[in-house]
Amino acid sequence: MTVALFAAACGMSAYRLSPGDEHHFLLKTVFEGFIPVLGGYDGKAEADLGVVIRGAEREGDGLAATSELTSFELKFDGEKLPLFLESAQDFFPKTRFEFTEQGKMTKTDAPKKDLPVRLPGLDAQRFSDITFLPVELNKDGLDNGTKWSFSRPFVGAPLNYDCEVIKTEGTVVKIDVAVRQKFSGFEDEALQIVESKDEAAVETETEMSGKGAVYFDTNLGLAVKAVMKAESHTKVTDIETGEMSERDLKTTFTVTLKTDEQ
Repeated sequence: MTVALFAAACGMSAYRLSPGDEHHFLLKTVFEGFIPVLGGYDGKAEADLGVVIRGAEREGDGLAATSELTSFELKFDGEKLPLFLESAQDFFPKTRFEFTEQGKMTKTDAPKKDLPVRLPGLDAQRFSDITFLPVELNKDGLDNGTKWSFSRPFVGAPLNYDCEVIKTEGTVVKIDVAVRQKFSGFEDEALQIVESKDEAAVETETEMSGKGAVYFDTNLGLAVKAVMKAESHTKVTDIETGEMSERDLKTTFTVTLKTDEQ
């Protein structure tokens, strides 16, 4: 039995990345519904990003890497916007992060940058979690039927994950993932996020839930693909009048490990 097949048969669960290793990922995100930009926009936004992950020297236990954007394109209702790679790199700069073999981030030098919009599952300081580390692995293995749960902090609120290994084909393990999150906040009249009620025009409460799958290659020690579809519902209360309104948003994240053929 080869090392790769032995790893899959034993349900080994560990990310692996050595200094000098380099992997390229493609991230596609689609938002359909109410998007809090341009005074409130009801439509479809699509973002395509290229990301390179490079293994780095460790400063302690676990693994270390850097992430860097290599390409960026943003569209609204099919029309490409004049925003370029440098604009995206301002919000998602080159970052060094450390993480456990199970994929839990323990340290990052990512600056705290507030994005112009607050969207479920999107956090500038946790960009690795929606690209290279889409799931924290069960430390006891990835045998079929194994279930586990964990949470990660996204934009100040816990994003909760429930996972289950569905099947194994060769060295690739399919993990079904369900996520859920609740958060609240304030926006001014231009729908910009503000910190306090005194600065705000409206108060928002959002609930998000989603389902998807992560395909983890036990031989590579990498997630080779991740897909997540989520729906969020936001209740909006006008602070001055008490009038209430609602917003709905559908989100799709697709991450794939780029191969030599792509």
